[in-house]
Amino acid sequence: KDTTGSVVAIIDDFRTLLIQKQVNFAGSCQLTINGNDPKRDLFDLDGMIEIRRSYPQFGIDWYTEFEGLYRTPVKQTSQSGDKVFNAYFSGFLSLLDRRHIMYYSGSSGSEKSGTADSVIKEYVKENIGSEATTGNGRISNGNINNFTVEADSGSGGSWEGSRSFKRLLTTIQEIADSVGNFYFEVIRSGDYGWEFKTYTGQPGIDRSNTGLDPTTGLNASGNSPHIFSESFGNMINPQFSYARSNEANRVFVLGQGQESDRNIVTRSDSDLIDDSPINLIEKTITATNESETAALESIGDRVLDENKPRRTLSFDVLQTPASL
Repeated sequence: KDTTGSVVAIIDDFRTLLIQKQVNFAGSCQLTINGNDPKRDLFDLDGMIEIRRSYPQFGIDWYTEFEGLYRTPVKQTSQSGDKVFNAYFSGFLSLLDRRHIMYYSGSSGSEKSGTADSVIKEYVKENIGSEATTGNGRISNGNINNFTVEADSGSGGSWEGSRSFKRLLTTIQEIADSVGNFYFEVIRSGDYGWEFKTYTGQPGIDRSNTGLDPTTGLNASGNSPHIFSESFGNMINPQFSYARSNEANRVFVLGQGQESDRNIVTRSDSDLIDDSPINLIEKTITATNESETAALESIGDRVLDENKPRRTLSFDVLQTPASL
């Protein structure tokens, strides 16, 4: 689609297609077509792609798998003379990554407190939505006329802090992580417009075995659990890791003041520290834009979470009728 939202081409003869999706992140798409295909000239900066998919053998009709904005072309010619055109797209959440929180410290545009839903939507509205204007106190206009924010629901845990000049997307990711169980996305609205939306509760259908009732075989959400297992023939190449090379379990948050008068807040994870006789691993972070102890503690807890050991399980999915 072009930058008015009009369809300019349907591409069903592509060579390769790669989509990467992750909750609370923008996601991306790479489309590869023949380098001599005249459709390559139809790609305009910030034009849109809509990836649609179906599986009629199992009764799954066409649905939208991914939507994004065109950003980067890469033209290649192999030694044999084969030409390809690669088009790279970013998911709609990348719009938020184009903005910073451009309000001075101490202003209402920087300092926020309230539920995660309220705070996040204020930041978004004031930096890319209808209130992202110098008239509202922003250092420069950043509003997109056809970008809207859904009504505040007041959901999510409480948050308080100041985020002058920080990246907008990174900030709301941190807020969502700090309160837990909070999700957001940007969806298309109209032909060439977008809406920012939030959710509480895990997106999608719960197929875990949490709260499994042995008498019914259903989990706490009333669904049948789905188990990935080599013996079931629906996965291969499992790999598990527990990475501790970048661990930090005590964080010193350096607030305002100088030398012995400096406000320093210490946050620790005693369980991790006790994992070995010498496992105390320290890290410092500067937060001179914060004056409240609660805000400094929140920053310390976030840094602890970012630097805790990570358990990672990965595997390749084998498509089976039960694993669609």
